[in-house]
Amino acid sequence: MKEIRKKIKAFDILMAISSALLLICAAILGDYYIENARSEALLREIYGEREERAAESRAFRQKEAADPVIRKEPDEEKLSESELYPGFYERLFELKRANRDFFGWLYAMDGRISYPVMKGPEEDRDHYLKRDFYGEPSVRGCLYTDSSSCHIIYGHNMKDGSMFGELDMLSLVEPGEKLQRVKLYIPREDGRILLNTYETVASFTATEKNFKTEGFLKMIRAEKEEDKKELIKYLRDTNKAAISEKINDYSDLDFLTMVTCEYSEADSRLFVVAKKISQWTKCIKKGTII
Repeated sequence: MKEIRKKIKAFDILMAISSALLLICAAILGDYYIENARSEALLREIYGEREERAAESRAFRQKEAADPVIRKEPDEEKLSESELYPGFYERLFELKRANRDFFGWLYAMDGRISYPVMKGPEEDRDHYLKRDFYGEPSVRGCLYTDSSSCHIIYGHNMKDGSMFGELDMLSLVEPGEKLQRVKLYIPREDGRILLNTYETVASFTATEKNFKTEGFLKMIRAEKEEDKKELIKYLRDTNKAAISEKINDYSDLDFLTMVTCEYSEADSRLFVVAKKISQWTKCIKKGTII
């Protein structure tokens, strides 16, 4: 009889533990879906209806494909405006007024990567790693840069493909393909929009032991001529670069590196390097509007 009671007690304890674990898992799953829904709602608020914008973008791409003049000699202004949607530039200034930490908008892979880029305070450069656009706690966080020069943009590698969850796809784009382009739209206080257009030239992985060193980050930022030379040498030495031409003038050479987690080994990161190919500005409204 005692043996039976012991078994019943053990069974009850096991059931209690299982029930507790089930409740914990349900709570975690519930939080995930709530967070996911909140993030999607926030993106709709910031970006507008994605399907509507995507339809506008597809319509222009069809026109572009049928027009040999546009296809062979793309007009930078027409191309840049069409990729997003009418009123997009004014929207950038609205976002800047809503949060002064808003730095710009990153657009790549035909809109598969299309998110605001934040810049937190100097004393907390990873401020938006786990915060949304309004600074609220968020699993996804935001894309963010750690300096006003914006040579590096960080983002989470989300399993649902959001944020930099598809950055590895960009790293596989062959030279010459349209998807190779990366655009960064930056609203200025004088009412102008600055558009930097890049093309991906290399990708590589590195462990935390390497990329956390100051020398490595200095090379990746490539703000000075010696750092640019070091970066190009590093990429060429590791056979990662699509930069074959001889470079005589480094003053106009500029890079943007996008960084996310990479899971082939512990504490690894994926780096996708893009070279700036053009810079374009447009005055939206005269005078200071931010």
